[in-house]
Amino acid sequence: MRNSSPPRNTAEWVKEWVKSNKKIFVAPTHDEAVFLTKLFQDSSYRLLIGKRQALQGCPVADPYLVAAAHSRKATIVTQEGWKENSSKLPNVCARVGVGCFSLDGFMEAMRWSF
Repeated sequence: MRNSSPPRNTAEWVKEWVKSNKKIFVAPTHDEAVFLTKLFQDSSYRLLIGKRQALQGCPVADPYLVAAAHSRKATIVTQEGWKENSSKLPNVCARVGVGCFSLDGFMEAMRWSF
């Protein structure tokens, strides 16, 4: 449980949140692991993991999100935008056939209004 004083920085807050919500993070299924293996055979997809993240052993969610969405025939909702010749989520999703919306696009598709 969080105490009333705010963490010193965002990274601490995220670590605390992840620790208190461990149950929502699941290991990749066999199908997802196979997908990830094939995905990373293409060197352009290795850019999903930044150099600093790789060197420091930091966790990276994007490849696992794409694999989970592909396996479950699900759609990813992200605040990342399309960027030409990039490994941003919208670009990767488009190349591997995974649906991807911005939050606004998702709300429009769901016909939500406020």
